[in-house]
Amino acid sequence: MHKLPLTCLFIWITAVDTAQSISENIRLNQVGFYPNAPKIAVVAGAVKDTFYIRETSSRNVVYTGVLSAPRTNPFAATTTRLADFSALLGK
Repeated sequence: MHKLPLTCLFIWITAVDTAQSISENIRLNQVGFYPNAPKIAVVAGAVKDTFYIRETSSRNVVYTGVLSAPRTNPFAATTTRLADFSALLGK
C-alpha cells in the first residue's frame, strides 16, 4: 500500500475520449478524502475498463484499477463509471 499525499496524484483514465480534456471527465465531490473513507471518482464518457493513477512529478503509475459498469442517468445524457481507488490510500 502506498502512502502518497492525494495532492501529488492525478487520475489518468485510458477510457477518456481524446476530444475532451481529461480533467473535465473526472469528477470528485471533494478536495480530499477522510483517512478511512472510500476514495471514489466519477468518470464521464469512459469507454474502456482500466484507469491509472500517476504521481504528478514523475508521472509514474502508482495504481491501476478497473472502472465500474457504465451507468446512465435517466435525466441526463451522460454515461458515467466509478473509479474506486480506496486500496491505494487505505480504507
